[in-house]
Amino acid sequence: MQQRRITDEMKTMNVLVVIAVAVVLLHEAEATLYTVGDDLGWAIPPGGAAIYAAWAAKHSFVVDDELEFDFIEGEQDLALVTKEDYDSL
Repeated sequence: MQQRRITDEMKTMNVLVVIAVAVVLLHEAEATLYTVGDDLGWAIPPGGAAIYAAWAAKHSFVVDDELEFDFIEGEQDLALVTKEDYDSL
């Protein structure tokens, strides 16, 4: 009887450890917010679009990350388009 109680307590402890590890891993998997171009923002850079290619190359993006486009409202715009619409430009 004593041995069974100890075994049940160990099972409970194992479940709690698994839950704790899952919580830590989920917290680590939070999305990251990136401001496109960092301090430059979303502008026409003096060096051309290569600046944005270099910016993107230094980051590792994952699913659920967010991109923030810092631009001057009224002077610039941002629109979501389909791949087909983009390809037809």
